[in-house]
Amino acid sequence: MDEYIMPLYTAEDEMNFKEYKSMCFALTMRTRFIVSIVISVMFVLVGIGYLAIKKELAGAIIFFGAAILYPLLVWYIYNSTVKKTYNSTKIAHDRRIFYSFFEDQMMVQTELGQNLVRYSDLYKIKETDDHFYLLVGRNQGYSLKKANCKEGLAEFIRKTK
Repeated sequence: MDEYIMPLYTAEDEMNFKEYKSMCFALTMRTRFIVSIVISVMFVLVGIGYLAIKKELAGAIIFFGAAILYPLLVWYIYNSTVKKTYNSTKIAHDRRIFYSFFEDQMMVQTELGQNLVRYSDLYKIKETDDHFYLLVGRNQGYSLKKANCKEGLAEFIRKTK
């Protein structure tokens, strides 16, 4: 941008662990949840089959237990990974993020610098009940709480999709 153009909308947000975790869950947890359910159902079916064929309750209980423990294990490992990843990027902790939305691009600024992103270069815009996730890659992007969107901004972002 050679000359200064007033943004159509501005917003401000903060990236902290709670927001980072929320973003990670919104972007990837649905897939992990579905896979966990499918594998748990398979454990239950194998347990039923084992019980029907072998007539041993003890062996079937192992499969039923695995059906319960597997999703819990996935959740625990995922939470640990999210926390470890966040803690490994200390430069991004608790940063205020300032968004300026223009006709064809947005500017994202922190005290560390700024980045211009053309809307056409966005990988995807994911909307949840509380957030917009402006993704520049499959698992990389910017989080903006809807509560921090001034009047008209949410509609503008939806149209940008």
